[in-house]
Amino acid sequence: MTAGYRQDCPPHEIVGSANVSHVDSQLNANRLPSREPRGSRLRISVVGTFLQDLRYALRILVKGRGFTAVAVLALGLGIGANTAIFSLINAFLLRPMPYRDSERLVWVQQNILKSGAAGAVAYPDFVEWKRQNHVFAELAAIQFDQFNVTGPEEAERILGARVSAGFFPLLGVSPMRGRALLPEEDSPGGNRVVILSQGLWQRRFGSKPDILGQA
Repeated sequence: MTAGYRQDCPPHEIVGSANVSHVDSQLNANRLPSREPRGSRLRISVVGTFLQDLRYALRILVKGRGFTAVAVLALGLGIGANTAIFSLINAFLLRPMPYRDSERLVWVQQNILKSGAAGAVAYPDFVEWKRQNHVFAELAAIQFDQFNVTGPEEAERILGARVSAGFFPLLGVSPMRGRALLPEEDSPGGNRVVILSQGLWQRRFGSKPDILGQA
């Protein structure tokens, strides 16, 4: 560093002036800059990082369209599968079924000894189980099947079930109109009685109240 002084000023004035300027420079250098609130700087930093990552991800997805399609398809299948599984768990395990004492309902079936596969229970076996039953409060039989509905309109094939007379009392439900099945209708040669679901009654028969008793 080079130092000098003006000829028209005494040396002590020049030195004094230089010392003051030097002190002022040090004070300015040591002066702390004004600080912004810490929370404000943190929010700006987080938002900026998020936007930068988002722009980078969008560029990658646009460049690799094949990878993007596979990723979206995999996410869609995963979300759909998880939703279906949760719906089943929620319907059968978490949320009680809309029947009386639903936590006491059990499904009884018989297995084939050689293969271990579940087999259909013959109706005479069900009658014998019911006669010898000392465990359950009530037993009822159900067999899902498909049926043809005919009439003035076009024939239709629907999903239904054959049930024993004690099925509806076992669930604690009763028909909105008409009556339930009678015990004597369980016997071979008994009346062939049909109980319509509300959806089929409204869709196929137009919610007609005089449908009761018709064949």
